[in-house]
Amino acid sequence: IITTCRHNELDADSALAATLAQLTTDSRVLREDLLGLGAEEVRTFLQVQAQSEVPAEVAEALRARTDGNPFFLQQLASFLPADPGGRAGDSWLHEVPASLRDWVRGRVSALSPSCRECIEAAAVLGREFEAATFARMTGLDDAARFAALDEARHAGLMRRDRGDGICRFRHAVVQEAVYSEL
Repeated sequence: IITTCRHNELDADSALAATLAQLTTDSRVLREDLLGLGAEEVRTFLQVQAQSEVPAEVAEALRARTDGNPFFLQQLASFLPADPGGRAGDSWLHEVPASLRDWVRGRVSALSPSCRECIEAAAVLGREFEAATFARMTGLDDAARFAALDEARHAGLMRRDRGDGICRFRHAVVQEAVYSEL
Protein backbone atom coordinates (compact mmCIF):
# COMPACT_ATOMS: atom_id res chain seq x y z
CA ILE A 1 0.00 0.00 0.00
CA ILE A 2 1.31 3.42 -0.92
CA THR A 3 -0.20 6.58 0.45
CA THR A 4 0.75 10.21 -0.03
CA CYS A 5 -0.12 13.45 1.69
CA ARG A 6 1.14 17.00 1.79
CA HIS A 7 2.98 18.12 4.91
CA ASN A 8 0.52 20.96 5.34
CA GLU A 9 -2.29 18.39 5.62
CA LEU A 10 -0.75 16.88 8.75
CA ASP A 11 -2.30 18.89 11.55
CA ALA A 12 -1.02 17.53 14.85
CA ASP A 13 -4.52 16.61 16.01
CA SER A 14 -5.73 15.09 12.72
CA ALA A 15 -6.70 11.46 12.29
CA LEU A 16 -4.12 11.20 9.50
CA ALA A 17 -1.29 12.31 11.80
CA ALA A 18 -2.39 9.83 14.45
CA THR A 19 -2.58 7.01 11.90
CA LEU A 20 0.88 7.82 10.51
CA ALA A 21 2.34 7.93 14.02
CA GLN A 22 0.89 4.50 14.71
CA LEU A 23 2.06 3.05 11.39
CA THR A 24 5.65 4.23 11.76
CA THR A 25 6.08 1.98 14.80
CA ASP A 26 5.70 -1.04 12.48
CA SER A 27 9.06 -2.15 11.08
CA ARG A 28 7.40 -3.08 7.77
CA VAL A 29 6.38 0.52 7.14
CA LEU A 30 8.76 2.75 5.22
CA ARG A 31 8.08 6.47 5.29
CA GLU A 32 9.77 8.72 2.76
CA ASP A 33 9.52 12.48 2.48
CA LEU A 34 9.44 13.48 -1.17
CA LEU A 35 11.53 16.53 -1.84
CA GLY A 36 11.84 18.56 -4.99
CA LEU A 37 14.05 17.42 -7.83
CA GLY A 38 17.75 18.28 -7.66
CA ALA A 39 19.62 20.32 -10.25
CA GLU A 40 20.56 17.42 -12.54
CA GLU A 41 17.12 15.83 -12.18
CA VAL A 42 15.50 19.12 -13.18
CA ARG A 43 17.80 19.39 -16.18
CA THR A 44 16.94 15.85 -17.29
CA PHE A 45 13.22 16.51 -16.75
CA LEU A 46 13.37 19.69 -18.85
CA GLN A 47 15.39 18.01 -21.60
CA VAL A 48 12.74 15.32 -21.90
CA GLN A 49 10.05 18.02 -22.07
CA ALA A 50 11.95 20.14 -24.61
CA GLN A 51 13.37 17.17 -26.52
CA SER A 52 16.59 19.13 -26.77
CA GLU A 53 19.61 20.11 -24.70
CA VAL A 54 18.85 22.49 -21.80
CA PRO A 55 21.77 24.51 -20.41
CA ALA A 56 22.60 23.92 -16.76
CA GLU A 57 22.00 27.60 -15.90
CA VAL A 58 18.48 27.47 -17.38
CA ALA A 59 17.69 24.31 -15.42
CA GLU A 60 19.05 25.89 -12.23
CA ALA A 61 16.98 29.06 -12.75
CA LEU A 62 13.81 26.97 -13.09
CA ARG A 63 14.78 24.75 -10.13
CA ALA A 64 15.23 27.85 -7.99
CA ARG A 65 11.79 29.20 -8.97
CA THR A 66 10.04 25.89 -8.33
CA ASP A 67 12.23 24.24 -5.66
CA GLY A 68 12.23 21.29 -8.05
CA ASN A 69 8.46 20.76 -7.79
CA PRO A 70 7.58 18.57 -10.81
CA PHE A 71 4.08 20.08 -11.19
CA PHE A 72 5.47 23.62 -11.42
CA LEU A 73 8.31 22.48 -13.69
CA GLN A 74 5.80 20.86 -16.03
CA GLN A 75 3.87 24.12 -16.23
CA LEU A 76 6.99 26.21 -16.84
CA ALA A 77 8.34 23.74 -19.41
CA SER A 78 5.56 24.90 -21.73
CA PHE A 79 7.56 28.13 -22.12
CA LEU A 80 10.79 26.41 -23.11
CA PRO A 81 11.90 27.88 -26.43
CA ALA A 82 13.36 25.62 -29.12
CA ASP A 83 16.82 26.76 -28.02
CA PRO A 84 16.68 27.40 -24.22
CA GLY A 85 19.46 29.79 -23.27
CA GLY A 86 20.04 30.64 -26.92
CA ARG A 87 19.32 33.73 -28.96
CA ALA A 88 15.70 33.96 -27.75
CA GLY A 89 17.00 35.56 -24.55
CA ASP A 90 15.83 34.67 -21.07
CA SER A 91 12.67 36.76 -20.66
CA TRP A 92 10.64 33.52 -20.89
CA LEU A 93 12.35 32.37 -17.67
CA HIS A 94 10.39 34.97 -15.71
CA GLU A 95 6.93 34.30 -17.18
CA VAL A 96 4.15 32.55 -15.28
CA PRO A 97 1.96 30.41 -17.53
CA ALA A 98 -1.79 31.03 -17.44
CA SER A 99 -2.35 27.45 -16.25
CA LEU A 100 -0.14 28.05 -13.22
CA ARG A 101 -1.75 31.42 -12.50
CA ASP A 102 -5.13 29.67 -12.62
CA TRP A 103 -3.92 27.02 -10.14
CA VAL A 104 -2.60 29.67 -7.74
CA ARG A 105 -5.74 31.79 -8.19
CA GLY A 106 -7.83 28.76 -7.21
CA ARG A 107 -5.76 28.17 -4.09
CA VAL A 108 -5.87 31.83 -3.08
CA SER A 109 -9.60 32.23 -3.75
CA ALA A 110 -10.33 29.42 -1.27
CA LEU A 111 -8.72 31.46 1.52
CA SER A 112 -10.44 33.88 3.85
CA PRO A 113 -10.61 37.52 2.70
CA SER A 114 -8.09 38.53 5.37
CA CYS A 115 -5.66 35.84 4.27
CA ARG A 116 -6.06 36.80 0.60
CA GLU A 117 -5.21 40.40 1.45
CA CYS A 118 -2.15 39.25 3.37
CA ILE A 119 -1.00 37.01 0.51
CA GLU A 120 -1.34 39.90 -1.93
CA ALA A 121 0.58 42.24 0.38
CA ALA A 122 3.27 39.61 0.84
CA ALA A 123 3.57 39.12 -2.93
CA VAL A 124 4.45 42.79 -3.30
CA LEU A 125 7.31 42.32 -0.83
CA GLY A 126 8.80 39.36 -2.72
CA ARG A 127 9.37 35.66 -2.19
CA GLU A 128 11.09 36.32 1.15
CA PHE A 129 10.35 39.29 3.35
CA GLU A 130 10.91 40.49 6.89
CA ALA A 131 8.06 39.76 9.26
CA ALA A 132 8.45 43.24 10.78
CA THR A 133 8.04 44.91 7.37
CA PHE A 134 5.01 42.74 6.66
CA ALA A 135 3.51 43.70 10.04
CA ARG A 136 3.91 47.41 9.32
CA MET A 137 2.56 47.00 5.79
CA THR A 138 -0.61 45.13 6.76
CA GLY A 139 -1.34 47.04 9.94
CA LEU A 140 -2.89 43.88 11.41
CA ASP A 141 -2.42 42.96 15.03
CA ASP A 142 -0.21 39.95 15.77
CA ALA A 143 -3.09 37.49 16.22
CA ALA A 144 -4.77 38.39 12.91
CA ARG A 145 -1.47 38.40 11.03
CA PHE A 146 -0.38 35.03 12.46
CA ALA A 147 -3.79 33.53 11.71
CA ALA A 148 -3.59 34.69 8.09
CA LEU A 149 -0.05 33.34 7.65
CA ASP A 150 -1.02 30.03 9.26
CA GLU A 151 -3.95 29.74 6.87
CA ALA A 152 -1.61 30.43 3.92
CA ARG A 153 0.84 27.82 5.21
CA HIS A 154 -1.94 25.30 5.62
CA ALA A 155 -2.94 25.96 2.00
CA GLY A 156 0.64 25.19 0.94
CA LEU A 157 1.41 28.73 -0.21
CA MET A 158 3.81 29.83 2.53
CA ARG A 159 6.56 28.13 4.54
CA ARG A 160 6.91 27.96 8.29
CA ASP A 161 9.05 30.68 9.85
CA ARG A 162 12.51 29.31 10.66
CA GLY A 163 12.75 31.64 13.63
CA ASP A 164 14.83 34.16 11.67
CA GLY A 165 12.08 36.76 11.26
CA ILE A 166 11.82 36.06 7.54
CA CYS A 167 8.54 34.94 5.96
CA ARG A 168 8.69 32.93 2.75
CA PHE A 169 6.43 31.84 -0.05
CA ARG A 170 6.70 28.09 -0.58
CA HIS A 171 7.73 28.58 -4.21
CA ALA A 172 8.84 31.67 -6.11
CA VAL A 173 6.28 30.94 -8.85
CA VAL A 174 3.47 31.21 -6.28
CA GLN A 175 4.64 34.70 -5.29
CA GLU A 176 5.11 35.62 -8.96
CA ALA A 177 1.64 34.38 -9.89
CA VAL A 178 -0.06 36.30 -7.07
CA TYR A 179 1.94 39.43 -7.88
CA SER A 180 1.09 39.18 -11.59
CA GLU A 181 -2.63 39.25 -10.71
CA LEU A 182 -2.35 42.54 -8.82
